[in-house]
Amino acid sequence: FSNQQAYQDTIFFFYGVETEVGFLRVDFVDVKQGDGILIQTPQGINIAVDGGYGSYSPGWAPGQDWNGAGYPYMLEYVQNEGVNHFDYLVETHRHSDHWGGLADIINAGISHDHYLSPTNSLGYQRGDYLHLGVESDLEIQILNIGFPPEAINSGVNNTSIVLRLEYGDTQYLLTGDAEKEVEFFLAASEYDLSANLLKAGHHGSKTSSTPYFMERVLNQFAQVVILTFGTGNPYGHPHNQTRFRAHTVFGTGKPSIPPPPGDFNYDIGTIKTYSDGVVLVIRY
Repeated sequence: FSNQQAYQDTIFFFYGVETEVGFLRVDFVDVKQGDGILIQTPQGINIAVDGGYGSYSPGWAPGQDWNGAGYPYMLEYVQNEGVNHFDYLVETHRHSDHWGGLADIINAGISHDHYLSPTNSLGYQRGDYLHLGVESDLEIQILNIGFPPEAINSGVNNTSIVLRLEYGDTQYLLTGDAEKEVEFFLAASEYDLSANLLKAGHHGSKTSSTPYFMERVLNQFAQVVILTFGTGNPYGHPHNQTRFRAHTVFGTGKPSIPPPPGDFNYDIGTIKTYSDGVVLVIRY
């Protein structure tokens, strides 16, 4: 590896050589203003969580590069990685900056076993674990799917599927566009929310990533926040960057407002992460 940071307990590592160790990979693909996450296990399990707009282009979108609409970023990425089959395609919620790229994958003829969404739950409920097979060392728990009681009729973002990945001693929390109502529900639940890495909800919007929620989640030594947003987006994402400055932040785009003092790493494009179950590696 090169250009990376790694975390284990209270030790900070840099790696400079290639390794043959089998890693869990979780890549946050630069799909501009949207989410596109590729998960690959050493056992060959492939999962896509959202895919940006992809080739889908709303009427207001043409010519606006910040949103990525009309371009199959996620499809090209998974093809370049040699992925020809998915165990799961996960649509966190029905907004086009999340499902469009998944439609590209399907339309390109890449096969998949399961398509999971809030309206196509496959029988899963909150608290359930995805069926990944007995050989998988990765566990994925569904912490939200559809409106929780605290968020009924509060907007489609709050139907977002929230996933907690656990691989050895490494945990990821992927929140889709879940907003504060879902965060309060989860923080009050009995679910284990602790994680080394948080994919911040709703592209770093002020609607999500409440301090109370982040305190519940980012309580490990490695406290990494991933922000997925398009450079030049008109929403001003990410908002209120000060709330993230106690953590190590990586962003796919460049914010319009410079960050405060802290460990902010922006305009990276695709953010690749690796874990052997002990060390979390961020490559950029």
